[in-house]
Amino acid sequence: MHGAVMSQRWVFNEFRFDDRFSVYPEYDLYLKISRNYRVHHHHKYTVLHRVDKQTNLSDIPAILRSVQLILKRQRKQVKNRIERQCLKNGLIIWENYYCEQLFQRLEKLNGISIMANRRELWVLFKYSPLPAMRIVINKCFYRGRLLE
Repeated sequence: MHGAVMSQRWVFNEFRFDDRFSVYPEYDLYLKISRNYRVHHHHKYTVLHRVDKQTNLSDIPAILRSVQLILKRQRKQVKNRIERQCLKNGLIIWENYYCEQLFQRLEKLNGISIMANRRELWVLFKYSPLPAMRIVINKCFYRGRLLE
């Protein structure tokens, strides 16, 4: 994800934020701009990203869903096989990244807490079933019985 973007004012006459995305609406805007205009970048860190439990940035399933929707909207713009493969790879990268975040979060919890976070566990099962099974087996069973 890009950290900070500077654009000339005229860019916003052509492109707008889509506020239907509750998470990362600027990502959608950045993809629109970068598809049509040249974007310069550097490889230095410019932003420290802090996640507060009170914000929607701590809701990993919602973040993943929003990023998926943003990238899937790009399908209409894909011009060739190479771009289609890049889009597919981008989706896989985000799914792997957020599943790793979920795995690390759930790995720290005990079995009862994990069962209370069923939505996160379901997302992990959907995109990364083997790590999800490992968590369920290691954390949610005690002497062969499911913790409730």
